[in-house]
Amino acid sequence: MPSDSLTPIPTPPAQRWRDFRVQGIPVLVFVLAILCVTRIWQRELVAPSATGQVEAIQTQVTSPQSGRLATLSVTRFQRVSKGQTIATIIPSDPRLELSSIDAQIALIRARLEPLSGQQRDIVNHEKLLLDVLLERAKLSASRVRVELAKDDTRRAEQLFQEKLISEAEYDLRRKELERLQVEVQETAKALDLAQSGLEKLNQVSQQSAHIQELATSSSLLNSLEKRLATCVSNTLSVTIEAPISGTVSFVFRQQGEQLRDGDPILTLSSETSDRVISYIQAPFSREPRLGMEVEIRSRSGHHESGLGKVVNVGSQIESIPTVLAATRASASSVQLGLPFAVSLPVGLKLRPGELVDLILRTAPDSP
Repeated sequence: MPSDSLTPIPTPPAQRWRDFRVQGIPVLVFVLAILCVTRIWQRELVAPSATGQVEAIQTQVTSPQSGRLATLSVTRFQRVSKGQTIATIIPSDPRLELSSIDAQIALIRARLEPLSGQQRDIVNHEKLLLDVLLERAKLSASRVRVELAKDDTRRAEQLFQEKLISEAEYDLRRKELERLQVEVQETAKALDLAQSGLEKLNQVSQQSAHIQELATSSSLLNSLEKRLATCVSNTLSVTIEAPISGTVSFVFRQQGEQLRDGDPILTLSSETSDRVISYIQAPFSREPRLGMEVEIRSRSGHHESGLGKVVNVGSQIESIPTVLAATRASASSVQLGLPFAVSLPVGLKLRPGELVDLILRTAPDSP
């Protein structure tokens, strides 16, 4: 029987799969390995031109004046929005300052003595002016005491309703508030009388040939008036709002603490940034220029990357921060470099403070 007429024996699928595993898979794996190595070589093994750090934007919230930190409504790592109330400060008791002003006014009055004839009107003018300032100081102090007494009465009313204090003690607080309110009214009347007398004396003094001599104590009196106005404005609580949106990084003070003018309260850190700060170590073979394209590579697990542009270049060589130095500087050596800033591309999600690798690409055409 001729062999051409024989039916070929079919190859079992298991045998075909075995042949493919033995002959095809190694070739396929080899090709894939070459492609992966090439990709990794192009992406990872190209030496970066510099190390950059995503710019961290921080602002420190400080106390605008001395006083007690009445409320602190945020905690560490809490997110806040711009304009959100984060703290309130009750200024220090202004009565001490008012007492100091009263003492200075009394001292000036004691030094003024009648001189003679035409100068007596000048002395009377200065004494009356000091009386007006003194009455203003008394009125301001009385108003402060009224505000404090109102707060004390409100607290006493709450305690009385909760049956924590007696009715007699609550009545005592109310009567003290009423007494202080009457004191404010009487002081205001005395101030009106003093100001009226001062206006009349001014009309007489304007006709005197010695009116210029009234300026002998004007600078000191103006200073006292400014201090008095400042003291009165400090009687109200101060509200502090968040200057930027971000996260509370550090809290330096706690509720109830006494603060001085300029004391730090907390630090706010922005959650976003739009620049990367880096340095080209000197001596450098390639200088960054405005508009130059820069590849930004993340060091995170996903190794995201994007193209940015040089937006600013420093004007002088500076010392490179240790975290951005190419090699760790010894205690006796400092690495120097030229600082520059790179814009962050849209869609590249990087955290402020994160380290990235930068590769300088092309420079813009010269004009």
